Amino acid sequence: MNVRNFVSGLALLFALLAGSATCYRQLVRKGSALGNDCPKTAPWPCKSGQCLSFSFICDGRQDCEDGYDEDTALCTAKDRPASIILKSFIARFHNWLIPNILGEGTPEELAKQLTEQLNVREYASAVGLNKQQLRKLVLVMEYARDGRILDLILDGMPEEAYREAYALFGRIVESGFLGSETAN
Repeated sequence: MNVRNFVSGLALLFALLAGSATCYRQLVRKGSALGNDCPKTAPWPCKSGQCLSFSFICDGRQDCEDGYDEDTALCTAKDRPASIILKSFIARFHNWLIPNILGEGTPEELAKQLTEQLNVREYASAVGLNKQQLRKLVLVMEYARDGRILDLILDGMPEEAYREAYALFGRIVESGFLGSETAN
């Protein structure tokens, strides 16, 4: 793989991780291998026009004049599964997940919130979960994190959802989504 394709792939990956269809469309529409006018050594475009190396993205210091490289939603999303993957998972298993676990909304809306909200409380507020739904979400996330397949199945999860639930929810939990929240 050459450097140009690698950098193009990273730009696409960041667009997908951020869950930004707009960003992805802009990358594709520009038509260049990088999707922007930045050099190979600094391929990340700030909204203000600067170009940064990927190592400066979400490093705790604002390097873009507009602070975009430290955008909370962007930095949260980079540690979570891509929203397009979550959307597909939620759509396939919506009978299990919506509304009892993830709340009301389209798979796209719920995936975006899971990707961008800092923690489970902010997610619950953003999608309007009641206390029972919040408790259920925390419980399912804990079960998935801990590999408790039988508990998930007893809780209504289709058996074919387990591998993805374990991988996706586990990664969300590892990113700090639950914070100090527990189901008990």
